[in-house]
Amino acid sequence: MICITSQGKTRDSLIDPRFGRASFFIFLDEEGKIKKVVENSGVNLVRGAGIAAAQTVVDENAKAVITGNIGPNALFALNQSGVEVFVVPSIVTVEQGFLMWKNKELSPVTGASVSGWGRGRGRGRGRGMGFGRGFGRRI
Repeated sequence: MICITSQGKTRDSLIDPRFGRASFFIFLDEEGKIKKVVENSGVNLVRGAGIAAAQTVVDENAKAVITGNIGPNALFALNQSGVEVFVVPSIVTVEQGFLMWKNKELSPVTGASVSGWGRGRGRGRGRGMGFGRGFGRRI
């Protein structure tokens, strides 16, 4: 089974550029017949949307994912479960993405196409009571 992230519920829908926060997952058999459309329950999660999405894909026994982008945690989880991930431009429809995969025009990704995002990774000042960089320094 192949999973394609989608902005809608049909073959003509555009591929969703987000894996973890995709609106829908469309599961197709190897001939391209839609077997199941699943609304992504992790869309509104504050954290862990990619991991929750990966679990949905694994639970449906998909062997491949086609999406617009994927983060490092979701990619790791899918790879550990033996699921190959393919990234395509988000201007591609579900049907076009499937045909690209079937015709072997896609290569599995080896690294995340977007960086992980979470607390502690930004360059902001944070929430502490400190005064930030350069406080008291004369320039």
